[in-house]
Amino acid sequence: MGRFRNQIHLVLAVALVFSLSGFPGAIAQDSRKVELQYSLAQETTPTANYHELEKANHAATFHGDAVAQSKLGFKYREGVGVAVNYVESVKWYRRAAEQGYAVAQNELGYMYEHGFGVWQNDADAVRWYRKAAEQGDAAAQNNLGSMYFRGRGVRQDFSQAAKWIGEAARQRDPDAQLNLGLMHYNGQGVTRNLPAALAWLHRAIAQGHAGAMNSLGSMYLQGLGVPRNYSEALHWYHRAAAQDHGAAMLNIGFMYKEGIGVDKDNVTAYMWFDLAARHLVLASILLDDVATDMAPEKIYEAQELARQWLLNN
Repeated sequence: MGRFRNQIHLVLAVALVFSLSGFPGAIAQDSRKVELQYSLAQETTPTANYHELEKANHAATFHGDAVAQSKLGFKYREGVGVAVNYVESVKWYRRAAEQGYAVAQNELGYMYEHGFGVWQNDADAVRWYRKAAEQGDAAAQNNLGSMYFRGRGVRQDFSQAAKWIGEAARQRDPDAQLNLGLMHYNGQGVTRNLPAALAWLHRAIAQGHAGAMNSLGSMYLQGLGVPRNYSEALHWYHRAAAQDHGAAMLNIGFMYKEGIGVDKDNVTAYMWFDLAARHLVLASILLDDVATDMAPEKIYEAQELARQWLLNN
């Protein structure tokens, strides 16, 4: 248990608020889901992609169709049927956004927040998120709330964060449901309320949200709002890890490294740290630490297990 004991508690605490401290990752997924679901139904083969691109180009260019323009922005951002081109993506998102299309406004905000195809500018990100959020776009409401939470482009204001994230959560946005649950857990912008935190986490989990599964696992691990139950913690971490969730992989590794609810097993710990290291720098540090107590053949065994996990998942 040695020199990493204090760090273990720190990392598990970080894992609990992972989706809040890691808002950009959650938001990147959230802002893309709207367009991705819209596109997949029609884009099943390279030929379909080509014809869809031609149709989108025609509608966007000659008819000024905002939905088509936004769809074209998505194609250039994600490289669907064309080479990735963020500048071109921003051009089409902007044309659609200026027509008041909320989905495009949210996407343009995302591009400004992350500096894709434009100079990074939090104030412009907030401006476009707000335009979409005020039209009721759930992804934009969650994104705007996250900007208030972090104090990016606006003065930090947990109450405003809770307001906008709450609006999105009540529209069943799973990222917002997780974020609102964690705000209830931490008492940020709302009164600390563990039953409410659990309720929002379970709503996100019902939609398959890996971050919520990871957070619920951490609550079971530490007995926060629920009875301490290591088996339940491991169950929820594994559910999240099956979706390639880095923090959940890290937490599974900790449980095996320290023998928390399981037999201590450096090979299994190394395997999960190895998988987590694809997402989290901290996992690489812990990977090196656990390796100091392992023979080379055991390290190779763990690496093989990680490779097999990737092949099968």
